[in-house]
Amino acid sequence: MKTRVHMVIYLLVAAVTSCIMEDDSNCPKGKFLHFKTVNPKYRFEEVVESVDLYVYRQDGSLTGKYHYSKESLEASGFEAYLPQQPVGDYTVVALVNRNEANYNVSQDSNMKGMSTNIITVPNDTVNVRPADLYHACKPISFVTSSQQKDTMFLVKNTNNVTVTLEFAGWGKDAPPPSDVKYGVFLTGSNGTYNYENRPSGNTRITYMPYKQEESSVVCEYRMTTMRLWRNSDLMVYVVEKRPGKPPVKRIGLVLTDELAKIIDSNGIKRYDTDEKLALEDEFYLKFMFDGPLLVGFELNGWFLIKPDVSL
Repeated sequence: MKTRVHMVIYLLVAAVTSCIMEDDSNCPKGKFLHFKTVNPKYRFEEVVESVDLYVYRQDGSLTGKYHYSKESLEASGFEAYLPQQPVGDYTVVALVNRNEANYNVSQDSNMKGMSTNIITVPNDTVNVRPADLYHACKPISFVTSSQQKDTMFLVKNTNNVTVTLEFAGWGKDAPPPSDVKYGVFLTGSNGTYNYENRPSGNTRITYMPYKQEESSVVCEYRMTTMRLWRNSDLMVYVVEKRPGKPPVKRIGLVLTDELAKIIDSNGIKRYDTDEKLALEDEFYLKFMFDGPLLVGFELNGWFLIKPDVSL
């Protein structure tokens, strides 16, 4: 069934690209959707692998689902063609790069029940780097004209978090004892979103590093989490592990609370609103230790604890 839908869309795209704009009498009626990313670091044309569109009537019922491959989008100038619907108002939800290995969409037959969630392994854990997911939701209208266009603005729903631990010494300018190991992970209730891209789940997800490099002097851990919003509860934990003893939490902080503290040289807070957070998707945390003591904390290049101030 999906192959047949793909073929229909491909044939419609071919018809659209071959019709003459000066005389659109032979052009198929419908709507052409253009996409732009909210984060200016990315261009839709460069990041897209697939697009899934969900079209809802005013009463919230689903009237159609459409899937577009990267190849079909390239053929249409990276615009998605929606076949003509009965004249009226609708809502379109777009998910870009939603693959079945990383994300699940459920209850999409009704707009208000629709949810998108990240797929976890046992114990509600994510230990891989999922595909970068983008989301958009927009009211649209179908009219009788054959040439209709709209632009959808995509919010990136995945953030990359890199945590670095630096050790200056352990009593006498030495690295930590060989039996001391560290672990880093994230936890938060940010794994499920509704059609408006608002968090809608309360299951706490644990994000484990998908890549880590450890030495006696510097340790680096890379994780990918779902998007942040101003009052999100995403926690960053650093734990210390010794043989025969339970892990001890050395650091536990709410990432968005720390981001909200960052003020630039003009006195402007860099990350204190959802709109500002939507413009950033890379977060770098560096914790500096002098022996067992945390003496410095840097977040995205901004010192929240200066390394020359002991705690």
